[in-house]
Amino acid sequence: MKASNLQRLYKAGSDNLPDSKRMDSTTHRVSTSGYFKLFRFGIITVLFAVLGTCPFVASAQAPVSFKARASSTTVSIDENFQIFYILENASAEDFEPPSFKNFEVLSGPNYSSNVQFSNGKVFKREEYSFILKPGKTGTFRIGPATITTGNKKLKSNDLTIKVVNELPKKEAEGEELFVKIELSTDSVFLGQQLLLNYKVYTKVNVERYSFEKEPAYDGFYAEELDRFFSPTTTEIINDESYTTKIIRRLALFPLKTGTHEIEAAELNFIVSENRGFLFRRNVKNIKKRTQAVTVTVLPLPDGAPPTFSGAVGNFSFEARLQSNQLSVGEGTSLIYLITGNGDPKRVQPPVIPSNDTFEFYKPTIINEKIDSRSNGEFLQQIQVEYYLIPKLAGNFTLQPQFSYFDPDSRKYITLETEPLKASVLESSKPISANRENAEEEVSIRPPKKITSLKRKEDSFFNSLAFWTLLCLPVLFLLAVRLKDSLKSTYAGRSSLKKENLQDLLNIINNATHSSETDLNSAFSSINEAFRRFLIWKFSLPPGFSKVELQSALKRQAVDDELSAQLISLMEKIEYGVYSPVKSREQMLDIATETSRVMQALSQL
Repeated sequence: MKASNLQRLYKAGSDNLPDSKRMDSTTHRVSTSGYFKLFRFGIITVLFAVLGTCPFVASAQAPVSFKARASSTTVSIDENFQIFYILENASAEDFEPPSFKNFEVLSGPNYSSNVQFSNGKVFKREEYSFILKPGKTGTFRIGPATITTGNKKLKSNDLTIKVVNELPKKEAEGEELFVKIELSTDSVFLGQQLLLNYKVYTKVNVERYSFEKEPAYDGFYAEELDRFFSPTTTEIINDESYTTKIIRRLALFPLKTGTHEIEAAELNFIVSENRGFLFRRNVKNIKKRTQAVTVTVLPLPDGAPPTFSGAVGNFSFEARLQSNQLSVGEGTSLIYLITGNGDPKRVQPPVIPSNDTFEFYKPTIINEKIDSRSNGEFLQQIQVEYYLIPKLAGNFTLQPQFSYFDPDSRKYITLETEPLKASVLESSKPISANRENAEEEVSIRPPKKITSLKRKEDSFFNSLAFWTLLCLPVLFLLAVRLKDSLKSTYAGRSSLKKENLQDLLNIINNATHSSETDLNSAFSSINEAFRRFLIWKFSLPPGFSKVELQSALKRQAVDDELSAQLISLMEKIEYGVYSPVKSREQMLDIATETSRVMQALSQL
């Protein structure tokens, strides 16, 4: 019986197996008993008969090995590929394939064998192969197969197969120009910076280029590093030398988890070359298309510390107190300086809760810088101000902390600065810890006794009657002017209640019609109109604080629920003004609430 007949025998035996057993390799065992053992016995008998005439050949035997290999370790979802299990220099008895989970077995096991003589040695080879089709994308491990030979049980190596939606197009050998999309990594965490390069490989002179079609970068927030400079280098591909240069770099920040595809880009290149008589210049267009690339975005793990507020990447952190000599009720600022390469829309200042010692207010971003020149990546630096008021006297220590998620170590990291010491003295004024009930001190001096007008009985010009008659016209004019002034003031005050309120409501209404790119101006207009209304309504100073507003609300006995709505609204507006993250829906909601609260307060 020939080897081809044996192969057909194995193929027929495999095809007659139930589908469940063909797919489940743990139950699919190929036995070399029966016909195969008879065939093998015949082959070995003939072989030993031949070797008996050549004893010097039989004494030389090559080492035994059992290995696995794949026709390709990276395949597309619609591509078939082969797995081979190869036994060398031994005879198999039982072969057990591994589990082909995540793959469909289209054919196999297919058997073939071969015996060769070379330089006095015998080389034997038995091969079992399978044709597989991927079931889904991802990276999968195929475990080892086992085979029994003599008294030994051998195990092959395992294989790792990567299944992708589409294989990248290979550059044709000898192509004079092509362009690639290169990623810093193909797997990132939510909020982590991903660098994308457009890299050109050329053997011709590129004069200029343009993007005819650029990907939408769906699922990402994209920022171009316009100041990035890439030097020109040389690379060898397919034994040919190419001049390479990164013509564009973008920083991508994922907005949601999952697998995202960045579509192919289409570019047009203007190239020139010298040809013909006297090196006549020839210019032509070359259109090129990049490959599409896939990025996997992973969610952040559990276990984030309380001081984590969305920063993902690598960060540094500093903190300082504007003043470390305070009095009870006297406010100061705690300044944070946060620098890192995370998503600037996700890096928010952590909220510091108030405690028995200090009253902390919502943080405000007072400065923000973007730097795209350092290390060829997108860097952000924000300066955050926390306003705090001490409630107790004594010596206190503040320990500022900032937490972020490090993608390299896959851990949350908390940074601490040097302890900040603050000395708080008792207040010399009767001011409470939060200054809500603080009253301005007014000093009243007794009137001075006037002794300069002395009556001289011998002179009318120095008499009381003389000075009274002299001052009467002046007093009359002053009284008339004072009356007109008071009349004008009260008239203006009554008209202000309607006209000023309507004007301020018009400012808010106009702000709601701002374009998407003018949200900063819209929030500023709402904030200005609201503060002007509160200054007029409660007789507040121009730069009033939240504590001063709370005191004014208590003095005028404003309802607690309305007071809470007003304070909350003021905090929302201020956060909208200084926050880097804004939306039109947020602005419209705040504008509507501001108009409602102002109209309610105007009725008081």
